[in-house]
Amino acid sequence: MLGTLLHFTYDLSGGNKIVGAFSAVNESTWEHLKLIFFPMILFSIFEYFFAKNKGNCFISSKVLGTIAGMILIVALFYTLSGITGAELGFINIIIFISDVIFANFISYTIQTSCIYTNPKLEVASAILALIWIIAFVCFTFSPPNIGIFWDPQSVQTLALNHQVFLQLPRFCFCHINFSNNIS
Repeated sequence: MLGTLLHFTYDLSGGNKIVGAFSAVNESTWEHLKLIFFPMILFSIFEYFFAKNKGNCFISSKVLGTIAGMILIVALFYTLSGITGAELGFINIIIFISDVIFANFISYTIQTSCIYTNPKLEVASAILALIWIIAFVCFTFSPPNIGIFWDPQSVQTLALNHQVFLQLPRFCFCHINFSNNIS
């Protein structure tokens, strides 16, 4: 539920950069990863301090489950949009809900099957979560010119003389020639 709310908090805040660091600022796949990452990490922190029976491998299971959920978001989104050739809103909602369930299942499976907590693995997992937080903040405000960071709503397409010019955000101008495919 918090992930769904984070989809709208940036706009509701009037474009507040602090809010934008933790919520989606556009419709890129990267920004949608925040919708699973930050609620799961926030809930995990809450659970860490207030749950009585955390079990073994608590931090590593939560971080690995969260990362598995983010990987599945990317895999399902690009697979389904590649198959259908379009983004279907209701499918994206189903993907998100499925990813949250999957991430929690992975986390639970790791935690319940872990016999011994390796302190070094727990520290490494916490550091990995911090690296993801830093990456989310940095790449929100200075995204690389890679497809996962592109906001599909800001991509403009022009058709001209059997050619498609795709103007992408941030310094990239790609030229794609479809002249052999168009009569």
